[in-house]
Amino acid sequence: MARFVFFVGTLLAAAPAWSDWVVFVDGQRTEVRAVELTERAVNITTMAGKRWSVLRDAVDVEATRAANATPPLLEVITVIETPPVAPPPAPAELSAPPQLQTIVERELTLLPEADVVRPPAPSTRPYRFSIALNGVRGHDTLQFTDTNQFELFKEQAHIESVYSDPRPQGFELGVQYRFAGPFAVGATVQRFENDRSASYNASLPHPFVFERFRELSGTKSGLFHEEMAVHLDAVVTKTWGPVTLEGFGGPSWFQTKTEVLVDVLYDETFPYNEVVFQGVEGRVLETQPLGYNVGVSATFRVASIVGVDFGVRYSEARAKLAVDQGREIEIDAGGLAFGAGLRFLFP
Repeated sequence: MARFVFFVGTLLAAAPAWSDWVVFVDGQRTEVRAVELTERAVNITTMAGKRWSVLRDAVDVEATRAANATPPLLEVITVIETPPVAPPPAPAELSAPPQLQTIVERELTLLPEADVVRPPAPSTRPYRFSIALNGVRGHDTLQFTDTNQFELFKEQAHIESVYSDPRPQGFELGVQYRFAGPFAVGATVQRFENDRSASYNASLPHPFVFERFRELSGTKSGLFHEEMAVHLDAVVTKTWGPVTLEGFGGPSWFQTKTEVLVDVLYDETFPYNEVVFQGVEGRVLETQPLGYNVGVSATFRVASIVGVDFGVRYSEARAKLAVDQGREIEIDAGGLAFGAGLRFLFP
């Protein structure tokens, strides 16, 4: 018997110190890693490390305390003398008993709203209002020609100017409101600003020799050009997980300010066979044409309220710049433009 008691003591010393017991009011009991009694609930850590919380009414508190107290040696011997029980599975394979899981789920539904820890809302929830801020780059270069003809020494003089722009760059700020399902309305303000250049070629009649023209040519750079557009769009959206595709279109209002060459300045001396270049005269002209726009965009949501936005838009309007009485220059406003930036999404 002494050897048997020594063997039992050895087993007790080798038993895991982190094993506890939970006894429920219906008499069921289960082994857990830790038990914490609070004023309203019982916090349980299972053998697999999962955390559960149940109301105190579901647990026999006194029996649980008694089960976790150190038992007398006689009770331990009695337990050891019972037929051996199969060893429990490895801690990694342990899971909450079905009856414990059922009680936990039932009791958690009875907890007050403040005591329930809810997961954060998924990042794919629909949004109703959005703000987009994108950098924009035009695809096409703007080119147009202006020809100025006037009478000089009883003949027709003319000055031809050819304007060319690099691909415009700018930004756009847009807002959108989704009012019903996939349907939304949006407004976007685009602004481009760049310097343009113009090459000119003047053909001036000779004051004494008929049909003898004096030529003058050159290039003028650094001419000012600014274009702002307001697009009002009807929008249709389609969402797949974190990706939202949009198609849009509507009217556009443009405000174009551009500098053009209105005259070439020169000087001449006898015998007037050549002219001496003195400079060019430029003037900033403004026009406000109406047009339209269509486009598509894609937004990839990377956080709860932040997405990366890519889009392409084509807009067009025909504009006329009034230089002098009876003299106009026709230019195209808008064009194909690509944009990329951030979109902020709000429920």
